[in-house]
Amino acid sequence: MKYFLMMLPLVLASPATLAAPVHTQSRERIDSTASDALTSPPVLVNISKAPHTVEVNLTAESKRLSIRPGTTTDVFTYNGTIPGPTLEMREGDRVIVHFRNKLPEETTIHWHGLHVPITSDGSPFYPIQPGGKKDYVFTVPRGAAGTYWYHPHPHFRAGFQVAKGLVGAIIVRAADDPLPAIPEKLLVLTDNRFLADGTVDISDPKSVQGSIDLENGREGNVVFVNGQVKPKLTIRSGELQLWRIVNATAARVFRVAIPGQTVTYAGSDGGYFEKPEEVKDVVIANSERAELLVRGTGAPGSATVLQSLPYDRYMIQTRPTDWDTPLDLVSVQYSTESPIVAPAIPSTLRRIESLGRPVVTLLTG
Repeated sequence: MKYFLMMLPLVLASPATLAAPVHTQSRERIDSTASDALTSPPVLVNISKAPHTVEVNLTAESKRLSIRPGTTTDVFTYNGTIPGPTLEMREGDRVIVHFRNKLPEETTIHWHGLHVPITSDGSPFYPIQPGGKKDYVFTVPRGAAGTYWYHPHPHFRAGFQVAKGLVGAIIVRAADDPLPAIPEKLLVLTDNRFLADGTVDISDPKSVQGSIDLENGREGNVVFVNGQVKPKLTIRSGELQLWRIVNATAARVFRVAIPGQTVTYAGSDGGYFEKPEEVKDVVIANSERAELLVRGTGAPGSATVLQSLPYDRYMIQTRPTDWDTPLDLVSVQYSTESPIVAPAIPSTLRRIESLGRPVVTLLTG
């Protein structure tokens, strides 16, 4: 069973709203520093000694963290971090997640995109009360290699708990990965809004901003990559890297691109495509994932940026004021090492069987 954290349902705007544009907040500008190197979320430690088994401990709990310069924020975390730790597994593995809920409210964990039994899917039908525990148990199907993510899915509280910080990535690896051994980068994209004191800003549905969130989905004016603002990613000239991108926002759509160069679009929600495609940009909707092969085409010591280009998904009267301005996500810095020759990208990544032509049978009589 697969649930989507799609934007909140559209509602009819009031006459007052339609009378004049009501804009959401502009993006907050937070400058990164030289020390802001991209860091990957920790990987959950496999405590199992059994073969083909991944057994981990995962706890949802409240924390007060400094996620913006100069202030602290009350948040929800998985194992104390935002994003939560990455769950890695291989096709065919038996997965056991010992989950404990230390939040002040009920929650669940949904394994977004994976095919798992209904009792381990984390749906609203199986809430875990505060102080409660649950073992999520499932087997990873063959052919499921790819990038996924996990998040809560309690009734009417999924968006709130994601905004408070409950997101984490999942990587399923294949036994016969067609790509050569190359560096990987995991980019978990989130956004948020904050009050002056650092509190997560979740607007009253009856307020002006609340009505905008109902129309457009809740979108934050601060965008994070692995919990950082515009971190620096390093690549070597000529190097080939695999970037696994997870859109863990509730509503935002990213259109990612590197100015002046193409990337190889290798996979999406279902893992690798049969044939990789060279593209200028990739649209990644909320909850969607993308696997990109990126070549270091710049000179040693140079720099570029991974951007999100404008994508107009908004109600016309409630667009953000700077919706049409490119948003810098990651600063890409080239090392000063001499260029290398990267391995070739296979022309076929995997075989995908055709579903065949549809057959329509007309019933008479």
